[in-house]
Amino acid sequence: VSAIPTTWLLNRYREDTALKMPQYSGSFYRVADSRLGGNGILSWGTAEGEDAELGTVQSSVRRFAADENVVGWLEPHSELGHGKQQLFLEYGPASDRSFRDFLRKKYGSVAKVNSRWGTKHADWNAVHAPELAEFLGWDEEAFDLTGRWRVRHEEMAPGETYNPDQWRVAERRKVKSVPAPAEWFAEGFDDAGWGELDAPGDDRAMFLPKRPAVFRQEFDLPKEWRKPKERVWLYVWDLNMAEGDLTVAYVNGQKVGERPIPFWTPQWCVFEVTDSLREGSNALALRLPNGYLGYRTYLSTTPPKNFPYLGPEMNARWVDFADWQGDMRRAGITRGAE
Repeated sequence: VSAIPTTWLLNRYREDTALKMPQYSGSFYRVADSRLGGNGILSWGTAEGEDAELGTVQSSVRRFAADENVVGWLEPHSELGHGKQQLFLEYGPASDRSFRDFLRKKYGSVAKVNSRWGTKHADWNAVHAPELAEFLGWDEEAFDLTGRWRVRHEEMAPGETYNPDQWRVAERRKVKSVPAPAEWFAEGFDDAGWGELDAPGDDRAMFLPKRPAVFRQEFDLPKEWRKPKERVWLYVWDLNMAEGDLTVAYVNGQKVGERPIPFWTPQWCVFEVTDSLREGSNALALRLPNGYLGYRTYLSTTPPKNFPYLGPEMNARWVDFADWQGDMRRAGITRGAE
């Protein structure tokens, strides 16, 4: 019951609903999945909405507690995690309130948070739950590639089948296909006959076939966006999960990199594009194994780094973000048991 609240309950407690991070498409359970992508869930950090939800379970417990056929009860939250994609669902006002409460309890004052993070927040209202891209080059200086893309799926390999009803399995299975022709990635290729899609962030991605596709986009890069000889990276949070298949990127007809999708992990990848970019018109082509962009895609002059190598202040912020996620779940279980 707690994992997927009924619509009437969510409508009553809209302020307690966890929002998707900007440009994320999908749900806590699956990326780019329509079955749980639209309904939403209550934030783990809520109080009033959570109690109302647990109250419906409590009424059932009381009603059937004496029944001799009932031998036990499952803690209402049942599962604490469903994969890394669940991190994209704690965002917005409800999550901000929860994050601030956690930091108040841990540090006591905004001044201590500022000292730890290297920030200059004037008060608690200026503190917000971060989105994941902020730890990997996304800031006000990044160049957002959200927009209109031309899309075409690769042809299925002879004898290969794809059944969208088998999405639970197909999301992790490498769908065999005929490799896209080299010209699909070439600069100046005529893609006028391809389909069009706004991505990332358009929930129509939830209804596309989850099999290999090529996404093409042209964009203009202002001269003033980067300094001379400044290095640039392309961040692609495609979040595809076809284990062992390749996410591939081309800029202006030049292949800038490829990355195999790891086991049971939504893919994100970074490619250096310093020597491939130019002022003005540029062409980007991406080969995506599951045929969608699940989250942000952007250019950044910030080099890719992982925890614990983000730097002292960003490391501290990541630790607080991760600890907050665990704290919310522990509090939820405690309340569920009560």
